[in-house]
Amino acid sequence: MNFYLGIDGGGSSLKALLGDENKNIIGFVKSGPVSYQSVGVDKAKANFEYLFNYCKSHHNVTIDDIKYICLGCAGVNNKQGEKIYKDMIRGLGYKGKLLIYNDAYVALVGANGEAKGAVLISGTGSIAYGIDKDGRHVRVGGWGHIIGDEGSGYAIGRNALNAITRSKDGIIPNTKLTESIMEKLDISNLDELMEFAYDPNTKKHHIAELAPIVIEKSNEDEIAAKIIDEAVNNLWQMVYALSIKMKMDIFNLALLGSILTKADVIKQKLIKKINEELPNIQIIMGKHEPDYGALTIAWTEAAF
Repeated sequence: MNFYLGIDGGGSSLKALLGDENKNIIGFVKSGPVSYQSVGVDKAKANFEYLFNYCKSHHNVTIDDIKYICLGCAGVNNKQGEKIYKDMIRGLGYKGKLLIYNDAYVALVGANGEAKGAVLISGTGSIAYGIDKDGRHVRVGGWGHIIGDEGSGYAIGRNALNAITRSKDGIIPNTKLTESIMEKLDISNLDELMEFAYDPNTKKHHIAELAPIVIEKSNEDEIAAKIIDEAVNNLWQMVYALSIKMKMDIFNLALLGSILTKADVIKQKLIKKINEELPNIQIIMGKHEPDYGALTIAWTEAAF
């Protein structure tokens, strides 16, 4: 029997679904992140290896039994990024069909059940992605944490760290974020905060993990509230720009990623803004997770 693997390679973790040729889902696997931009090639490759080993040990499915792999991964925006992922997976001995897409595309297919509509994702990073009436793929954002990722968990966490230092300098008022974040990081002063921020082992998902503190404090701290409002505004701008690029103001939009699915204050403020400015956009709950979208693409490419 042939098997199919759909992989969601988000910035913080890998999630994969293993399916068979009868379109049955037979297993779910979760491992560490596979974004080489976040954790490096060696660590990313090790997490892919864990995935293949898990399939073999838990489901008796070897790497040679897998006919199609569809990978949706952050950072797949050019041939170089695609090649790096291909080299990692091929280097582990995979010889079957390998499909590699931006993680937003597999998320869109999962959320909408087909290659239609749009998604706004805000997790570790952020991106808006849609397919217009002519089948053209368009995107806004997804530029990475150094020059983009506005409205993301990383941006919220990074802005919180910046607020702490600006507060210390007397540029902005004192903020409750200082004590809460230092407690979270188990540090006691700004020197240790700098060590955390510039430590090579501090990856972008570590910064993004500070976002829940900002969200929690936003109802009692002016600085935290401003950071959240900025995130909401940035996400709204992405939705508006996407509608312009799609040349459509009537489409389904799924809100995905931990910031939009777990942070009610951000989600509700954003939905209110969208309903006011673009009332024909239909906000939907995603039908399926991105890993299911990737598996759906693999099955579709295999001509099911």
